[in-house]
Amino acid sequence: MSDVYSMPLSVTSQFYFCPMPLRLDTYSGCTNNCLYCFANNSMQKYMNTDGDVKLATLHDDEFVKASTLQHVKKYFDIAFEGAPNNFKEQEGCAIEALRRRIPIHFGGMSDPFQPKEKKSRVTLEVLKLLKSYNYPVVLSTKCKLIMEPEYREIIDDYENFGLQVSLIDTRQEVMDLIEPGVGKNSVQDRLDILETYKHKWTAIRIQPVIINLNEPIIPDLLQKCKD
Repeated sequence: MSDVYSMPLSVTSQFYFCPMPLRLDTYSGCTNNCLYCFANNSMQKYMNTDGDVKLATLHDDEFVKASTLQHVKKYFDIAFEGAPNNFKEQEGCAIEALRRRIPIHFGGMSDPFQPKEKKSRVTLEVLKLLKSYNYPVVLSTKCKLIMEPEYREIIDDYENFGLQVSLIDTRQEVMDLIEPGVGKNSVQDRLDILETYKHKWTAIRIQPVIINLNEPIIPDLLQKCKD
């Protein structure tokens, strides 16, 4: 059984309605453990590339598989450098999407800056690759690791880079309950991410809207983002 996530890039099954159907994940599995996450509910969080299922304890990243720069680079070698294409189905469609420079959603099923990134740095290396092609990408994260200098050095002058920060509530006690694995990445940290990269294209993702929980405070959340 491989310990490497070998299928990091593909066209999603939601391609017929998703505005960014080309997803890239440097990790399979996510320790954020957000209770509302569709990946959790689809069991994708616990799946590895061999089809086995592993249940994880909170903050335990042993079930998370990291991809490698080489596994991502092979898609670009096929699309742009003339390497032979042996991919089929969703991965084969991804090659055609790359050639058409369809924007990539980086972090479609897992957070590229979850704690394991501190050890593997695969997101760092993949960002360098994407930038070398000036490839259009929108990266989604909840984690303040993206503000570290080595990442800022890449992102600050990356022309075709957009950043999406997920935040659904301004109350830290609520976020701690519904996103129990996000840990030290507080509400303020996420606002700081937006402040750090305000010179780039940035967005905040308020999803899901939960009636009688975060729905009443969304005006306050919008004001904080505006500020």
